[in-house]
Amino acid sequence: MDESHFINSYNPINGQLKFYVVQKSYTSVQPKHISLKRGTLVQLVSRENNGLCLVKLIREVGAGLVPFDYLEEYSILGGSLPKNPKPPVSKHNTLMELTPPTSPSTLKSYVFSPASVSRGSSLSVSSSVTSASRDEQQTLNLENDDVGSFEVVSIFTKDSRVHYSIKITSLSNKIRKENRYYHDFYTLHSNLIMENSKSVNIKLPCLPLPVSFSNNEVDSVTVGERISLFNNYMAELKKVIFDNKEAINLYNIVQQWFMESENNTVIKVKVLFKRDYYVMKCTYGEISSHEKLRIYLKKKIAALTKDFNIMEEDLHVKTKIDGWYIVNLSNDEIYNEILPKVKEAKKLVLEAIIH
Repeated sequence: MDESHFINSYNPINGQLKFYVVQKSYTSVQPKHISLKRGTLVQLVSRENNGLCLVKLIREVGAGLVPFDYLEEYSILGGSLPKNPKPPVSKHNTLMELTPPTSPSTLKSYVFSPASVSRGSSLSVSSSVTSASRDEQQTLNLENDDVGSFEVVSIFTKDSRVHYSIKITSLSNKIRKENRYYHDFYTLHSNLIMENSKSVNIKLPCLPLPVSFSNNEVDSVTVGERISLFNNYMAELKKVIFDNKEAINLYNIVQQWFMESENNTVIKVKVLFKRDYYVMKCTYGEISSHEKLRIYLKKKIAALTKDFNIMEEDLHVKTKIDGWYIVNLSNDEIYNEILPKVKEAKKLVLEAIIH
């Protein structure tokens, strides 16, 4: 058996990922074998002759043959749906305090001083799950704001719960991060299984089992293993759904799962209009584009001022970045550049002017 073949050409058994933990250390006795320490997590590639198996390392680069009886399976969830899955739990975002304008020129002023915005080159990212190709976009009629790639980049505990931090890149190379609980992954997986049973019936990957952390401490070894498990799961999920033109319903479920949390994020908006400040709350989905922002402001300002003659095209908006840098929000290109800061801070300070 050619060593280069089994190291570079990975093909999970029956399309299903299987993971094993090394129960006792093994020292390589032949060139095609691999030395492993007890406790190492590996991915099973294939069963070979003479009681051997081909495995791939999870936390390092490498593959090789080891005796199969040295391994114990690291079980992961199968494709069965529980009879009574719990409904998704609504999570509320804690609002940050809104900071008023702080620059020397505007501390005692009712107006914003205009400035320009310098725009850097657009961001791009390379991750373990690659973006959809142009042909795939045409096949599935994808939108530029659809999610193209995603990966778990860190795991941490907060408020006695384990959070999975996901880096998400859209097809237009916009990058954002979201924190999810294991329950969120379980809800996604359950929805996919239900829809899959009604339509294309493709082979879905298995969701990793939940784990508990003693004393709410996340050790680095477990974190590395969990990140690998979840990224393998999501890579397989993308492969079987995003590349399948008949799986459009499953594709939409995945997209909705990624967009749901972002669109429901509460943003606190402070607007200066005709020498008066107005404070309001909205969801990110209500102001996620320049056009939506103008529609939202027109509606709110009209209701607050009882001036129902305001036209959207006459409404001009400025904002402060980092408390002092003034930007004219004249189009989507400029507005999209400040959106990441808005999402992170969960607040937006504006001046609205009628021309």
